[in-house]
Amino acid sequence: MKKLIMLTVAVMMVIGLLGGCSKKDGSKDTITILYPGDESERMSEFMSNEFAEKLKADIGLKVEMVYVPWDQYWEQKDIMLAAQEPIDLYWDGLPDLATMVNKKQTSVLNDLIDKYGQDMLKVL
Repeated sequence: MKKLIMLTVAVMMVIGLLGGCSKKDGSKDTITILYPGDESERMSEFMSNEFAEKLKADIGLKVEMVYVPWDQYWEQKDIMLAAQEPIDLYWDGLPDLATMVNKKQTSVLNDLIDKYGQDMLKVL
């Protein structure tokens, strides 16, 4: 059961990241990540250096982090998703999965995993 939960979370994150990275013309050079909490110096450093370099080298994308304080995060996330603001990846937990499905904030990923996720399935 634990492995299935971890697989679901990993798949949602990876596919959300890759699936959210396209415009109508099929190109996008910046992804937006919504993250709860305050921006720390080390997190800023990591996102601007190691993570940014890896993402740019591997898939040619830049990252824009949007930090929202914990006491505002859940409401802000729902508002941004309802307004269809361009969030490519956001932090959430499985306890909210039913709510996310009911609000149509999730997608069925089976076909995408079959087509693009074979390498990921080998390591999970």
